[in-house]
Amino acid sequence: MREPVTIVLNEREANKARAAEVLQRTLQDLGITASRLEIDEHIEDTILKKAPRVLVLDYLLGDYSTGLDVLQGC
Repeated sequence: MREPVTIVLNEREANKARAAEVLQRTLQDLGITASRLEIDEHIEDTILKKAPRVLVLDYLLGDYSTGLDVLQGC
């Protein structure tokens, strides 16, 4: 399931959770489909399955991974 752009933020940080909410709402208002990934122990596999053309990663991804871990798996 190839996606053009995937942005993954550590939503455990309140300011990043708010940013994700605003971004999702703004995209939906523009008619652009957007969804938010739940960060769990399978986050690396989930991102790799999406195979985005552009990937924007936060450094820490919950308690499970880091952006560097995901990039090493690509």
